[in-house]
Amino acid sequence: MPGACEFLLNRVVHLRSLHGRSTTRRANGLPSSPAATVARVPGRRIALALLAIPLAGCGNPVHSHYSVKQTAPCLRKLGYKVSTNAEKLGPVEASATEGALRAKEKGNALVVTFSESSSEAKNIEDAYKRFSPKPRAKHINDVMSMQHNVVLLWTITPPKDELDRVTGCLR
Repeated sequence: MPGACEFLLNRVVHLRSLHGRSTTRRANGLPSSPAATVARVPGRRIALALLAIPLAGCGNPVHSHYSVKQTAPCLRKLGYKVSTNAEKLGPVEASATEGALRAKEKGNALVVTFSESSSEAKNIEDAYKRFSPKPRAKHINDVMSMQHNVVLLWTITPPKDELDRVTGCLR
């Protein structure tokens, strides 16, 4: 079947280039003419976005904006003694735009600051790094973490199970 072999050698395979356009090559690896370049189809992205919108509300909700009001009761249920007066916690905590809380448990304490956005939370994180006492500053990355609009600062590095319990309370 010489016709079938010729067809296979001349069939065109599309390859995506670095510039968002698809170049074409024949099945034998030789490039085809530049006129055979195919532009990216924006309709695919739109179709995927339209499919994703209804699915966004399905399943377990993932919180991306946490608040003191919803987090504090959960920490109390875990046995932490919680204080939500940010003004009394310190200057960095008082500057958190959506408040702060201190949660104490035997052997460890945690300060959680809440900001309007992750960029503001990053500013809180930078303030902790800048104004921490020298003993804490040496291992600040071990005792501090950021999640979305929240910064958590521990007295001592928490065990993984304790960290998971607290982050599970972020709401």
